[in-house]
Amino acid sequence: MRLFSQTEAELFESMFHEKLQPIRDRHFAEVNRIHWSNVQHKLNLLISEHLKFKKEFIDARVQAYVETCRQIAKYPDRLDCQEFAAELTGLVRGGTDDISRAYKDPLGPIRAQSLERTMELLQIELGQIIGPAMSPVQRLVAEGNLNPELANRKDQMQEASKHVLAFYEHIGRSCQTLGDLNWSETNSYLDRIPTDLERVDFLRELAKLPDDGVANQTIVDPATHNRNTNTFLRPLNDECSRLLARHFNVEIIVKESEEISGSAEAIDFLWRALRSFKKYHPGTQQEHYLPHEFKFCNGINAEIQYRKDVQAAATVPGSIHNTITVGENRGNIQQGGVGNSQSISGQDNEVK
Repeated sequence: MRLFSQTEAELFESMFHEKLQPIRDRHFAEVNRIHWSNVQHKLNLLISEHLKFKKEFIDARVQAYVETCRQIAKYPDRLDCQEFAAELTGLVRGGTDDISRAYKDPLGPIRAQSLERTMELLQIELGQIIGPAMSPVQRLVAEGNLNPELANRKDQMQEASKHVLAFYEHIGRSCQTLGDLNWSETNSYLDRIPTDLERVDFLRELAKLPDDGVANQTIVDPATHNRNTNTFLRPLNDECSRLLARHFNVEIIVKESEEISGSAEAIDFLWRALRSFKKYHPGTQQEHYLPHEFKFCNGINAEIQYRKDVQAAATVPGSIHNTITVGENRGNIQQGGVGNSQSISGQDNEVK
């Protein structure tokens, strides 16, 4: 899929198979029960069960697709939607051997229509599953079109692609797989990229190249796979973590916000910093925080709450005491303590 990197595609397939397993178990148990049922009704029961299974199959794949998109903070576009619908159309076909055998059963009733016509009608019904099932994906496309930050993200991806092309020109070759890259020349090129976040985007774009030690999600060349993982991806990920930690320094961001005179402007600055952080740390959008991620989000949320308290105190006549109290509470908030602090989850709705 053009939307997902290899790692993201593996996450998608893992989510899908987790959802599919109970559906398969129910389906095979039901087919087994039908085979022991009255032979006069076997064909109709098998057709009905096949339609039910395929609908559950498609719904599970759509659900896994949508959940993956939300977890990695990506929105599909119209072409992604068409690609996924075409894949589902292919997957909905097949698996009709039990139906064919039941039709040809000599003990079964005489059929008014041929097997070919029966299967043709079945394929028409199966094709009608796709349209309604794609509704959540189409809604996701619409959400993406309404999200102004997505446009910025696309611009960043285009900029990252430009850096990749410039890098290929710099090293004198185009790279098709991770095996074509080495970390030393990649790392030495980073100084040519002006900002930390642009460097992270560039590195993550390179990390999307296929692993030439893996085929069909199976390790076929352990030595090559280990080389790609240990001598390229691991230092790449370490460098991304270092760059992000340097860019998203909570103390520096809070200090910069203090230099903004208006509380409303400072709050907007802090919200933008928090949204950007969550975009580069997608696990935080599902309330999954590593310790340093929790520290950053809690620190920014505390500063936002402090600014809100200052705003509220300033609107109350004779609020000198209130302003002093707010200032005293600020230290408690930033320590995650008492006063006016709020939990991260309590403010995430505004971020999202």
